[in-house]
Amino acid sequence: AINHAKAAEVPIIVAINKMDLPGADPERVKRQLSEQELLVEDWGGDVISVDVSAKTGDGIDNLLENVLLVAEIGELKANPNKRAYGVVIEAKLDRRRGPSTTILVQDGTLNVGDFIVAGSSYGRVKAMFDDLGQPLESVLPGCPAEILGFSSVPEAGDQLTVATTERGARTRAEESAKAYTQPGQNRALTLEEVVNQTDMDEVKELNLVVKADVQGSVEAVRSALETLVDEDAKVRILHTGSGAVTESDILLASASEAIVISFSIGSEPSAERLADRMGVEIRHYNIIYQLIDDVEKALHGMLDPVYTEVLVGRAEIREVFEGRRGTQIAGCRITEGRMIRNGDVRVLREGQLMNESVISSLRHFRDEVNEMNAGTECGVVIQGFNDFEEGDIIEVHRQERGRR
Repeated sequence: AINHAKAAEVPIIVAINKMDLPGADPERVKRQLSEQELLVEDWGGDVISVDVSAKTGDGIDNLLENVLLVAEIGELKANPNKRAYGVVIEAKLDRRRGPSTTILVQDGTLNVGDFIVAGSSYGRVKAMFDDLGQPLESVLPGCPAEILGFSSVPEAGDQLTVATTERGARTRAEESAKAYTQPGQNRALTLEEVVNQTDMDEVKELNLVVKADVQGSVEAVRSALETLVDEDAKVRILHTGSGAVTESDILLASASEAIVISFSIGSEPSAERLADRMGVEIRHYNIIYQLIDDVEKALHGMLDPVYTEVLVGRAEIREVFEGRRGTQIAGCRITEGRMIRNGDVRVLREGQLMNESVISSLRHFRDEVNEMNAGTECGVVIQGFNDFEEGDIIEVHRQERGRR
């Protein structure tokens, strides 16, 4: 939580709880906070800390006063007399009620009947409920609510805005959907993109989230990374920890345009899915020298892109035909994926590589086609190869820019 708050550059107020217990030791908590580079006012710092007891209610009034004080100093104000603006906290699909979205209004007032937009989702507010499930007619700034009316389920973190008409809401949602699909939009940087921006003097800090298998590895990686400096950019480590990469790591990286470094440890499946959706790069390493070398190259603008091979389709040769001008045609049945004309291809015989080339002709009966899918039969001519045998396997593949 401390790393998230620092990355977002928001004020921090510390509530030291359970002060009603006989063994309560607030000084120990303040000492631990200082180890996280948070010095409370009692220790000469500028972070407000308040002793509270959630059980007895002691100190709560003082905590609220300090929250108001920080808001006043930071001029954190909202105007309730304008169209609402907020953020989606959580969203789900209710089988009975349709898309149900929990939102927080940050400015303005949200009313039943307003046309709303969040990311690529839009709709009209049909009903709103508070945390007790009681219906609401309007929601003021700083207040959360559950709303019904979106045509589809928005994503957590999407900005909520209000449009004047349904057409305007739909147009905004469509523009947001287009922007999301464009490369480089609404996502964190990859390490290769850091190289390009370093060359253009745009990157001053390379933000990293570092995870490793054990704490000893974490400290070793952190110490090595912190020694890397360049005239145009430096490494800034936002968070370190032992254990698999989690959704929290991805959210922190997305919020701060950071790259996740994973050393000798994997990622939780849910974290991988979230990283793909949010465009956060996770780079996996098992050798510390390769990790350091990549980061150092990125700082110097010299990192080469990483490519991975993706299998597009696989077919089995069932029969071989003689074609014109001495060419052979492989009569195939596609068992997986698809065959693509002009696609990169390899021929395998009993697991051994026989040839690598491209598909120069792809036919369905007598018709030349561009693509054939799994479960269908086709004739394949491979450029420069005429040594087919029944039972050979043809694989179409492509190269994709991927993660280490």
